[in-house]
Amino acid sequence: MAEVFHTSAWDIELPTGWTVEHRSDHMWIRLPFARAEFRITAFHDETGQLTAEQWLHVTEHFSRKRDRPVISRRCGDFEGHETAFASAQTWIRSWALIAGSVGLDVNYRCPRPDAGRDDSVIDAVLATLRLRRAAT
Repeated sequence: MAEVFHTSAWDIELPTGWTVEHRSDHMWIRLPFARAEFRITAFHDETGQLTAEQWLHVTEHFSRKRDRPVISRRCGDFEGHETAFASAQTWIRSWALIAGSVGLDVNYRCPRPDAGRDDSVIDAVLATLRLRRAAT
């Protein structure tokens, strides 16, 4: 049975056994079966100069400039893009997602030999992302 994790701006359903730890700038989601890190950080521009939509375009440009694949993605109520790449001994999947004015920076990291192992479960969890709607 899934548990719904709530923030002030978004919700996500996590499988039984997964836990969430609040860090200063992100939510760290622990997978009970993996040597992996999965975290979600809300977009926030302290300068106030960048909207979530502008941030999405900047992250896409940055990934393309580094010759990383950029794939359009929809994850629940959010849409944006995903990229994946190797860095040293780590495999990284990264998503830049927006819904309205809410931006999410999502990262999944695992040892390179484990690349791809958790893809289907991570994709299924991200499909449950929901924007919290203000009460009317």
